[in-house]
Amino acid sequence: MSGITFATRLRTARERMGVTQKRLGILIGLTPSIASPRINRYERQSRQPSVNTVVKISKILQVSPSYFYEPDDLIAEIILHLSSLSKVELEKLLSDLTTTSSGEVQQ
Repeated sequence: MSGITFATRLRTARERMGVTQKRLGILIGLTPSIASPRINRYERQSRQPSVNTVVKISKILQVSPSYFYEPDDLIAEIILHLSSLSKVELEKLLSDLTTTSSGEVQQ
């Protein structure tokens, strides 16, 4: 995982949810005194979080951990948008994709 990619995606996902660095840090279990500086370090690439921390961040920001690790920016953007869909919407999308990939015409 590229530090730049993770840092940029973390900030994008955090801002998308309207969560401050301090609030995110507290929500993942950091003490208030280190919460903001730690998240700031992740966003400035001076520190990389553990996989366990990425999973916690993902839950809070309601995005799949794969968003942070995906090397392709286009696919990562798709993952980010998929995170906001309901299970029913995801199932419909999967059905549509499956139908489309099998060569059938969409109406």
